[in-house]
Amino acid sequence: MRKLARLSAVFCFASALAITSACGGNNGNNASGNHASNNQSGNNVSANNAGSQQPSSSPYSSGSSAVDNLSILSGSPGPVALPSAQGEASIPLKNANGEEYVEAEQLVRMVGYRFKWDNNKQTMKFGDNDAAFELNLDSVEARREDDRLQLKTPPRMIDGVPCIPLSAVSDLLADDLVFAKEGQSLVLKPSPEQIPLKVDEDAPLPEGSALDFGDDAEDPYKQAAADISAAAVPDKLDLLEEAIPAAALKDINIPALIARARTYLGVRYEFGAPPYPENGTFDCSSYTAYLFDKYGISLPRTARAQGKLGTSVSRSSLRVGDLLYFYVPGRFQTNKTVGHVGIYVGNRNMIHASPEPKDGVQITSIDKAYWKRTFLFAKRIAE
Repeated sequence: MRKLARLSAVFCFASALAITSACGGNNGNNASGNHASNNQSGNNVSANNAGSQQPSSSPYSSGSSAVDNLSILSGSPGPVALPSAQGEASIPLKNANGEEYVEAEQLVRMVGYRFKWDNNKQTMKFGDNDAAFELNLDSVEARREDDRLQLKTPPRMIDGVPCIPLSAVSDLLADDLVFAKEGQSLVLKPSPEQIPLKVDEDAPLPEGSALDFGDDAEDPYKQAAADISAAAVPDKLDLLEEAIPAAALKDINIPALIARARTYLGVRYEFGAPPYPENGTFDCSSYTAYLFDKYGISLPRTARAQGKLGTSVSRSSLRVGDLLYFYVPGRFQTNKTVGHVGIYVGNRNMIHASPEPKDGVQITSIDKAYWKRTFLFAKRIAE
């Protein structure tokens, strides 16, 4: 009954989604087989017969490398602006062997997620600032967060484009989106919670707002972290760790963890990043997992799964080393699902791997309207 209630009948918005966002670039709503041009309508792609050969220019064709496609709103985490039209959006369905499918990348881009295709492994990953979902072509094996699940029907290549069965859309995204099948279209209903702010933009909030962040006055690591932040990043991390007094929290030297985190400042962000030693890049959750693993705490791979661990902490009593979780607002996305994670470093700042406001590992002030309004919760994973 719950899922049926979510699948409300909706229809419209065929061309307005292609309106350019405030960041000024092409929003990429079109997801045609060869992805060579941007249709102004962006929402209507004709469903050709299944089984045709892959176009030679397709990023999914043999020999292509992994493609990291930015979301249509390209200001992640969170859209830099909302399209002027506030209606719903529809995606045409394709039919193959009696099953209904939707083009994977078109759906993902329209929702506002990031998308990554690995041609060698024939896998697709998508999510906010890390890969919360992973599907394998021609396989019913799939991953949602860090959980494995079995799909009723496998994804398949149709007209040279990876497509997801309609049944899998419900299995994977029923908690993230409100959508319905109407005729031969999948219709998305916009989220009522939309934040038309740039990630680095501030906006006035009431003095003493309940959304304000604050430090725990009893934080034993606050001064040590402040000293580290004021110092230059050392060339040799081991020497720095030896010089820090061992104020340990469950065998974790929190100031040393923050010092190590700072040594990666400027490391490039990559959606769905492989292990750091392999590629030298991070996404938000691979960064936190990599750092805490160095201090004996094993975290799940995705921010959503990481957020299920630890003890809840008030936003007004944060300590250095706490993990901060945010949702990534989008036109069709819920405001209750974790889409980004960072590490609190004190004085209303966090260190995180993100494509915005800069690209890569960075220290960002969370004392801004965007972060205050998209904050979900904080967790302390060692005490």
